[in-house]
Amino acid sequence: MLKNLLLFLLFFCLTGVQTFSLTLKGSASYTVERAKTEAFEGVASHINLSNYKDFFIDKYYEKNIENVKRGKYKFRTYYISYFQKEGYCITYRRTENIGYYYNLDGTLQLIEFATQGEYPRRSIRYDAAGKLDSTTLIISHNESYVFDLNKKLIAHWIGKNCYNEQGEIINTRK
Repeated sequence: MLKNLLLFLLFFCLTGVQTFSLTLKGSASYTVERAKTEAFEGVASHINLSNYKDFFIDKYYEKNIENVKRGKYKFRTYYISYFQKEGYCITYRRTENIGYYYNLDGTLQLIEFATQGEYPRRSIRYDAAGKLDSTTLIISHNESYVFDLNKKLIAHWIGKNCYNEQGEIINTRK
């Protein structure tokens, strides 16, 4: 009797029980040091910007400033991001990984190169002379670390809050 019961249980376990699995999705935790290492890995301290000389002055400065005043930021071939009192950025749809940052006079201040695809992503900014300005390691759509050229943490964005090295909130965004 016991033998028959054990055989029945073994048969039931092998044929009747379905196995379910669950894939867990999560993000990796980063320390400031780990983020800094990844943010600067393979980054040149200076680059030649001669290939970008056509962008040193915004040729459509007047038109772009007028569009900003009218609240128009998206166009067929490019986007404008406006930063009050600081300037604006032009990102062309054909090269969305490059951003051209201009002051309010239409003169190039920074050029940014961003990686695309899955996280983590990087964004590297150079000034108009080709000197490294800053790097950003973007961990997720919700978190990023920003470092200056001396590898000092400038900002750690988590959601809408921006923190300094001491963990104090220094900025927020909507």
